[in-house]
Amino acid sequence: MINYIKNDFDGGMTYPNKELIERSALGVIKKLCMRNLFTLEGYLKATKKTFNLGYKVPIYINDHHIFIYTKALKDYDNIFINYTEIKEVKSNKFGIEITFNNLEKIEVKLSIKNYKRLVMTIFSLYKYKESLV
Repeated sequence: MINYIKNDFDGGMTYPNKELIERSALGVIKKLCMRNLFTLEGYLKATKKTFNLGYKVPIYINDHHIFIYTKALKDYDNIFINYTEIKEVKSNKFGIEITFNNLEKIEVKLSIKNYKRLVMTIFSLYKYKESLV
């Protein structure tokens, strides 16, 4: 189970287990993509073209790992949040507060409007993948 991935002084850490996986959070995402037999670059190119998306494309790795991110992909402070582990989202003055299934909480600078847009995109991706079966 991964709630989120962010950069720590040692490299890309997954939470809540605080497991160091790669040299960066983006490296962890790329590794998960490769384990599922595709590259992040190819996925982003195909998804942007198929769905006419510009930026912040949710990364749908499999049914247990669907990541949204808070900043540009290569930003050091970027946090990759696993949508499948989210229990509740609340808007606050900082952005949003996310409560995960294990009741861990994190505050991120992401507007509720952008969060809802990302969720709608995730559902579009899910419907598309289901239609391919």
